[in-house]
Amino acid sequence: MNVLQMYEPHSALFASPMGTLLTYGSKKRQFFTNASGLLAQQARQLLRAHPEVEYMVGLLPFNTNQPAQLLIPEQAHYTKGYSYAKNTTYASTAIQHIQARPTAAVFEKQVEQALAALQQTPPLQKLVMARHLDLQLSQALDRTALLDALWQKNPKGYTYAIPLDNSTDPATFLGASPELLLRKQANRVYLNPLAGTALRDLADPEQDQRIAQQLQASAKDRHEHAIVIENILEALSPFCDHLTAAATPSLVSTATLWHLSTEIHGELKSPYADALTLALAVHPTPAVCGHPTLLARDLIESIESEHRGFFAGAVGWMNQAGDGEWAVAIRCAHYQNQQLRLSAGAGIVIGSDAQAERIETGNKLRTMLNALQIPDEQIQQGITQ
Repeated sequence: MNVLQMYEPHSALFASPMGTLLTYGSKKRQFFTNASGLLAQQARQLLRAHPEVEYMVGLLPFNTNQPAQLLIPEQAHYTKGYSYAKNTTYASTAIQHIQARPTAAVFEKQVEQALAALQQTPPLQKLVMARHLDLQLSQALDRTALLDALWQKNPKGYTYAIPLDNSTDPATFLGASPELLLRKQANRVYLNPLAGTALRDLADPEQDQRIAQQLQASAKDRHEHAIVIENILEALSPFCDHLTAAATPSLVSTATLWHLSTEIHGELKSPYADALTLALAVHPTPAVCGHPTLLARDLIESIESEHRGFFAGAVGWMNQAGDGEWAVAIRCAHYQNQQLRLSAGAGIVIGSDAQAERIETGNKLRTMLNALQIPDEQIQQGITQ
């Protein structure tokens, strides 16, 4: 069965290797912040108020002091296991204009500001700086074609599309994340954070493997990755009787990138925390924010000139039992009124190089740009301007 054949613009979609949730319509769409620490409680109340619907879909912003979206659909269908059936063709997207925000030069200056902050503020170990591309489309976005392309190119990832309103051409946040934030089933919790990235060389398999091994041996990337794992273990330990992480990171690949990856397994204390409570405990991880979290977040927002919104947030679902699955909201686009904003970030630690980090954001932006079938010369112009 091809789930995308049943997808429509007002559907919410969250597909993972574990299964696919597809919803229709909107019984209730609520926007709550977590400024008072009540978001998970409000989500549980919202679910209890609609016992006839098993699933709630959620979208968390990067800064949870800003509103998260919680959606109770009219209908929800969950299919266990891998449910994608490849479509044979998909159309390219006609792009009228691409604008980088900030430009390459300004982004590199922001990285230099981040490096200065790391040197001047001893508790600070990492900052993640973001860059965006604004694309003007010639017509309304073909969401199905884009999701199809993303799913084809990232079959082991987390493909998602969340409508943000009920208009004829609804604003939509969509993408294909390689990174699971958290999965909770009964008394078990599983996480798979990624940090440390390198561009693959698909034309030369031997060189591609050399790149992978260089990444795994990179002291800078291993340090960046270790910060993420330590932070997550500290955040989850109050909820768990047992919590284990692999001693060393492994390598995982997407269609364009290598990443350092660590699997984390936990057994929850009774009474078991629900999936959203656990997701909020670890979000935003140092992989998308920095460390220490609040200090890093505030410094990021003082340096960056663009509001992140849902980029580097979290996307997923929770059911009436409190189980659920949440992915990190990266490799994403925010669509509205024939405009797409693509976003990517790079982790900055002592020893980072501003130009290399800017190139990394461009490599990450290629996931979405390639799925849109944009010509390579237009991609190159967009990510280097």
